[in-house]
Amino acid sequence: MKKIHLIIPVLIVSIMFLGCFGGKKQAEEVSTTTQPETTTESTGSIEVIDKDPVENTQLSEVEWDLNLPIPQGSMDFTFSSGAGGWGTVMTLKDDGSFTGEYHDSEMGDMSEEYPNGTVYVCNFSGKFENIKKVNEYTYKMTLSYIDKEETYGEEWIEDGIRYIGANPYGLESGKDFYFYLPETPVHELSEGFMTWSPNYYSGYTLEYYGIWNVENDYGFFG
Repeated sequence: MKKIHLIIPVLIVSIMFLGCFGGKKQAEEVSTTTQPETTTESTGSIEVIDKDPVENTQLSEVEWDLNLPIPQGSMDFTFSSGAGGWGTVMTLKDDGSFTGEYHDSEMGDMSEEYPNGTVYVCNFSGKFENIKKVNEYTYKMTLSYIDKEETYGEEWIEDGIRYIGANPYGLESGKDFYFYLPETPVHELSEGFMTWSPNYYSGYTLEYYGIWNVENDYGFFG
């Protein structure tokens, strides 16, 4: 009888222990089942928060379609040899758009109908696009289009002057252009480009803003 009395308490304790252990295990299983959903939502939320700043940073570092660093937003550039009565003047804005005029005066080319000589002229507008920064002094850009007001070769007489429609000399051909800032080292620049500079033989750095027509080796300076 004593042995039976001893066995009964042991069985009761065992049943209680197994019940507690089973309940604990079940609770852990419930917790384990629900936890991944919470973790997934939290992780998803964090990824969304972190993702946007990374993408914004990458876009700012790529620097596509920049504006040109032109003081006051616009600047006049001139393409001329400094000799003779010809020149192309272009007003360039920081967004790459421009307007301008080319003229070449031939005062000796006259007649009774136009006693004040002949002028070749072209009024134009256009835009540079795909502006990209190459280094601290240089920007690269592509000539997108040019519109001319006058038809090439057309003639008219006004105030005793014969006008003849022309092309925008310096911009009439070529697609790739470079925009240079002052202090650009001269040894990095095309010699052909520098021959158009007003001070080609002075100093080791560029003293002006410059635009280089790569195809024709022309130089505009502002």
